[in-house]
Amino acid sequence: YGPLAQDEIRLLLVENEEADCIKAQLIHVNLNWRRGVISSVRGMTDKVIPQFTALSYAWGEPKFDGSIALDGHRFPVTRNVETAFRHILKTKSGSKSCWWVDQICINQADIDERSQQVGLMRRIYKTASVVTVWLGEAADDSDLAMQLLNEMGNDKSRGPGQKELKYEPASPEKTEQHWQAISALFSRPWWERAWVRQEV
Repeated sequence: YGPLAQDEIRLLLVENEEADCIKAQLIHVNLNWRRGVISSVRGMTDKVIPQFTALSYAWGEPKFDGSIALDGHRFPVTRNVETAFRHILKTKSGSKSCWWVDQICINQADIDERSQQVGLMRRIYKTASVVTVWLGEAADDSDLAMQLLNEMGNDKSRGPGQKELKYEPASPEKTEQHWQAISALFSRPWWERAWVRQEV
């Protein structure tokens, strides 16, 4: 890791391709730079913060049994971060994407840097173009829970003069399955984190 100046952060430039190993490089940007789009790392000299996605996730066990290729070298990460990238990058278009992931973008071995970067977290998440929440891999009917929550969120209110919306009643077994799926989703570790409020 190179040292960070005041208000400076590292971003992760990730190659959006399916490969055995996730390939990325670190770039330095200053939170006071103007926001914009860059086409290459050389564009960083223009003092522009590229559009980036901040990853909000639960670390899980502090066991670094996953890895990415960072600046051409193997870099250990938690399995949760590696898995998140493998899933998320499948949906990305373009050749590269820019990310901020605390586990990688902050030198975790440097206590002073960690403290300084934690002080910038609110600005980092506010500056991000998108915040992606990683709740974990599909399990315990989480696909069903997400489908139900999407349906509830897309429920259109009826306007004046429109008929009341009717829903098919679910059997007691289906109702139980639905509630268990939603309960399991909201029992995941991400919801217990103190940082959630400032991240999303």
